[in-house]
Amino acid sequence: MFFGKESIKGIRMSLKVLSIVMVVLIAGALAKKSVFADTYVVVADRTAMLALDGTVDSVAYLQESDGRGGLFEWNAASVASTLTGAWIVSSAVNSSTDTITSVSHRLFTGMALFTTSAVNGLATNTIYYVITVDADNFQLATSFANAVAGTKIDLTGTAAVTVKQHFDPLGGFYVTPSSDVTGASGAWARVDRFDRRPSITDFGAATTNSAAANDEAFQAAINFNGDVYVPKGVYELSRKAVRSGGLTLYGDGPGASVLYWKNATSHGIEIKLSQALTDFADVQNLDFRTNDTAGTSVAIKLDGSAQLIERPAHLRGNGTRQMAHFDNINIYGLVDPYVSGFDGPSVAGWDGGIWANETINVNLSNIYFNGMYNGTTQETDLLSSFGFKVTSSDAGKGSVFKVDNCQVYYAEKAVEFDTVEGVQVHHSVLVAVKYGVFGHISGTKAGPQVSLVDNHINAQFRGVDITDQQQVFITDNLIYQRPNIVNNGIGIALSNVKDGIVANNILVRNTSLTNANYEYRGIVLASGTENVQVYDNIGRDTTYVVEAQAGSSGNRVYRNDLRNVSPNGSLTRELYTDNGTGNTFGSPFYSATNAALVAASAGVDTPLASISIPYVSSQQRFDVYANVRSAKGSSGVDGLTDIFVKKSAGTALVTFDHSLAELRISQIQAMGDVSRWNLVGVVTVTSPGTLTLSLNANSAGANANFTIGGAQFVLVERD
Repeated sequence: MFFGKESIKGIRMSLKVLSIVMVVLIAGALAKKSVFADTYVVVADRTAMLALDGTVDSVAYLQESDGRGGLFEWNAASVASTLTGAWIVSSAVNSSTDTITSVSHRLFTGMALFTTSAVNGLATNTIYYVITVDADNFQLATSFANAVAGTKIDLTGTAAVTVKQHFDPLGGFYVTPSSDVTGASGAWARVDRFDRRPSITDFGAATTNSAAANDEAFQAAINFNGDVYVPKGVYELSRKAVRSGGLTLYGDGPGASVLYWKNATSHGIEIKLSQALTDFADVQNLDFRTNDTAGTSVAIKLDGSAQLIERPAHLRGNGTRQMAHFDNINIYGLVDPYVSGFDGPSVAGWDGGIWANETINVNLSNIYFNGMYNGTTQETDLLSSFGFKVTSSDAGKGSVFKVDNCQVYYAEKAVEFDTVEGVQVHHSVLVAVKYGVFGHISGTKAGPQVSLVDNHINAQFRGVDITDQQQVFITDNLIYQRPNIVNNGIGIALSNVKDGIVANNILVRNTSLTNANYEYRGIVLASGTENVQVYDNIGRDTTYVVEAQAGSSGNRVYRNDLRNVSPNGSLTRELYTDNGTGNTFGSPFYSATNAALVAASAGVDTPLASISIPYVSSQQRFDVYANVRSAKGSSGVDGLTDIFVKKSAGTALVTFDHSLAELRISQIQAMGDVSRWNLVGVVTVTSPGTLTLSLNANSAGANANFTIGGAQFVLVERD
């Protein structure tokens, strides 16, 4: 390619300009590096940093060793809007009790304030700390420690007091001059303040600190802007932390970032959502641990009741409109699940895991709660009240509480809800509890929409106990009776429930009970329960699979199954019992029981029980179930080889679902003293007349003579 002289001259000029630009860029980068790496002033503490002239030395490296160090720069612009909250004006001041009155002040003990003027012995540009007396009254202390101890300031007068919250009294992110704690005239600010989430170590928390020192640092951190990081380590605390407003609290994961309330006077975190509808709570990747032997504390409490204050009456049925998300959290007591496993005695721990009050859209996922119990009588002496709880009132009526993929061990109630709509418990494990899911209404409004799906529930008294609810869905759960339970256990108990589906659940009675005659009913439809469909559930050794009690009506029960009736105890095992009005069972069902001993000889068809079926219409189809107990041969070993059903009398025609003229389960082996339910097959009635089917047994071989200890025979009509 050929270039002329002018073209070559232009290229040379472009290269020269490019070189100049590169030099300028490199110089700028070096200058920037010089400011932040070579020319900053090193100071030992915040007092020394405040002594600097920010117009001369604008960058300082703080060398404090407690985690509060780092690179700061002088920010001359006002940061008052970042560091201070709304004004709170007193309506009265009592110098005798040193109490300031402000109705519904929403202040809490340990919160930092400053006054707008020197009054009643209080100074300006001075941080004070709140001592909460009640919802309308508070006192002031000179330090966080004094506030916690209740050591109040002596007020010298009764003039009106105006105070304002200070969000960074410890100078974690902004260090203000002593002449202006508001930051209106500027402040030293962390250089990386816009690049990361504030850490509790910025405010002085450390794994080597005393619990009292961490209390103040942790409280200051969550008060700063409600967005806090907990680095890896175990941080001991001795009092409950309170956040007024939304809170985001993140750690490095369960087992890594641990908040440990050790020998504490109060425990856990309480998040008080303010009247601002933008409030949000998000807590993830943490351990909440305590050694509280009194078991009176809740690890996380979320309270949205304040949002009812300014909401119009027609909207108050929804509590707070904001969401809360809790994920990947371990909550446990003195027994560390990473060391001791789940089965060691735990006589220190939380009374409850997570409690949401007057809230909406609360989501719990991947939460592990290990409660308190007495190690010697753990089956009956559960010391923790609940794993997860949501409560509301007629005025608030909170809604939407979701529990997904969570675990609760050792609590009286694994999941509890009161006067709440939209409760979902899915894919969770609720084990060693008195109640798996416990829902009721304290007010007058029934709560719609309860969904319990795909859970493993191991409960002492009630797997599910729901009262005064509408639109209830309980499907695909395994509900197992905890060993050594007291009498009258129930898998699923519904009382005054309107409209629902209970389907595809397995309900298992524990066969290792202290008393073999303890009753355990699978599904109970109690008084007031209406229009609930109950189908395709299996009761294993339950007293009844479904019991409709007096006062229940209009429920439809069909295609349920009773299996593996154990020979221990003298209780009768039945598929259904109905004491209600207008309930439909199995469309219908027929059963026969023979509890007497039946002896038979080799090769003889021995009738055990029979059922007569009245003709209703053609194409009636029945599932046929049979159960036989204690089949013993003449020499004490198994002798039964066949149980079968055949048409023994009547004029109706019947079609079996086999090509044979009878339904048969062949070669039943190892019956012994263990009985079992067997779905024998299906029969279809095809013409008028009374049909009688009989359950028969036969045997062959060396132990052909046998004895049947009892039998049950059930026909359930198909839809």
